[in-house]
Amino acid sequence: MSKKTKNASPPLDPRAKNDRNDYSESTVRAKRKFPRKSVIILSVLILLQIIAIALAIIYTPTPLDVIKEYNVTVTPRGDGTLWIEYDLTWQALDPKEPLTWVEIGMANENFSPQTILTPETVKSVDRQDDLYANVDLHGSYVGGETLHFAFTVVQYDMLCRDSQGYFYEFVPGWFNEIPIERYNFRWKASEGCLSVEGATLADGYWTLSGSLAPGGYDTLRV
Repeated sequence: MSKKTKNASPPLDPRAKNDRNDYSESTVRAKRKFPRKSVIILSVLILLQIIAIALAIIYTPTPLDVIKEYNVTVTPRGDGTLWIEYDLTWQALDPKEPLTWVEIGMANENFSPQTILTPETVKSVDRQDDLYANVDLHGSYVGGETLHFAFTVVQYDMLCRDSQGYFYEFVPGWFNEIPIERYNFRWKASEGCLSVEGATLADGYWTLSGSLAPGGYDTLRV
């Protein structure tokens, strides 16, 4: 009967031990090496992002239309509603996409289209998505052609009140992609109308005038 002997454990590989516990100066220096490649990649990404933001800020797309004149005349009524006349001279610039309708932003969703003042150019004026008046045109306009159109609406729920009394704050609709060469926003001077901020009084109307870049607007605060 043979005698059992306890198998001895295999000797450890000294190289493996060194790999696990190598605190030599060269190893530590290698582990502390500055990650230049990662920093370069990160710097390039940040630079590209800065360039993209700068281009977005300075990029101004060519407008497809331009509003030559934008006139809005407001007459307050005794019940607090506003009778508003919109009168625009609009030039289509796009030579390929014909202009057959436009949208005009309203002060709030509580408005009612009334009268088409230029039936020769306007087919109909209807509500569109609550905050817009959709103006359908007779015919189409392209590449530099100009049209004039006008209509009226009654605007409700505009009279406000604060600690200083009653006031109106009316912002005629603006156009995010269309410049306005000339605008005249007029408010009829009437009993109880003390002033309109920034406006001049002439011929019975408080008037704000000027020009607007795409997205620009002005406010009649009465």
